[in-house]
Amino acid sequence: MSWKVTPRRGATALSVLTICAASHVVRADQLADTVADFSVAAQGTNGFQYGVYTGPNATMETGTAAFSTANFTVTNGNTWWGGESLGTPAHTATVEHPGLSLNPAVRRYTVGSNGEPSYTGFVLIIGNFNDLDSGPTNGFITVDNVNLFNLPVVGTIPFNLIVPVHPGSTIDFGVTAGSDAFFDSTGLAGTIATIPEPACAVSLITLTALLPLRRPRTGGLGFL
Repeated sequence: MSWKVTPRRGATALSVLTICAASHVVRADQLADTVADFSVAAQGTNGFQYGVYTGPNATMETGTAAFSTANFTVTNGNTWWGGESLGTPAHTATVEHPGLSLNPAVRRYTVGSNGEPSYTGFVLIIGNFNDLDSGPTNGFITVDNVNLFNLPVVGTIPFNLIVPVHPGSTIDFGVTAGSDAFFDSTGLAGTIATIPEPACAVSLITLTALLPLRRPRTGGLGFL
C-alpha cells in the first residue's frame, strides 16, 4: 500500500488539529483526579464513591448487577474494604482489587455531587491501569451505564475517552477479576477534565476557511 499527500494541504490540516488540541489543553478545567481526590473521610467526598458492581465480572449495571457501596468500611486508615475474605474488594488511592465473589471493584465519580462542579458538556477521561500482581484482570470505564472501555491489564494500559456528561452523570472506573480474584491488585490513575467546545470549533472553522480552494486530484491519494 502506498499514498501521496499534497504537502501544503497536509501541513494546513495539521495546523488545524494542533490549534484545536491546544485550545482544549489551555482552557480545560479538571473536575476530578482518582488519586488526588481519594478520601476515606466519607463516601461521596470529592464526588467519589467506592464500591462494586453486584455481579460477577460485570462491566455495567444490568440484570441483577448494580453499583453498591454496602458493607464498605475504612481499614488501616487508607483503604475502603468491601467485607469479603482476604481484604477484598478494596480501593486505595492508587489500587483497585476485585472481590473473591468476582464482583468488580468500582470507583464512581458523579458529576455535580457533594459540591462538585455542576457541568454539562464534553469531558476528557484520561489515565491508565497498571498490572501490579500476577493475577489476570481487566480495567474498564463505564459512563452513564454505557461501557466504553474494557481491556486486559497487561503492563500499563492507557485510556483516553471523550464523552458528554451532565449533572448526575456517573463515571465508573472498574477492575474485573477473571476466573478468580487472587493476586489481582491493579493500579489506577485517571483524571476527568472539561472540554470547552467553542474554542475548538472557532479555531476549526476559521482555519478551514483559509484552506486554498483546489479541484480534487485523482492522483492525490491512491492505494495499491
